[in-house]
Amino acid sequence: MWFFITRVWLCAAAVVIAWSAYVDYCFWRQYVGATAPQAVRRLVLHRAVVWLAVFWVFAVPARTPGDFAAEVSEAVKEVAR
Repeated sequence: MWFFITRVWLCAAAVVIAWSAYVDYCFWRQYVGATAPQAVRRLVLHRAVVWLAVFWVFAVPARTPGDFAAEVSEAVKEVAR
């Protein structure tokens, strides 16, 4: 049952992430006036900075860089299962 629940949520998360990335890409292209490669670079940089900061604040009990790296490693292992 756990396998089914996690796979459904991971698939739903992938759809949400893809859609929000598309919306952000359109923002960079239409409102900021970036070219397509610039919009992709800005999108990736923005996502990386924000997601890492949010993960660090909400998922890592201790706020040291070593603990953050260990928590990211554990999260990747959990998703890869």
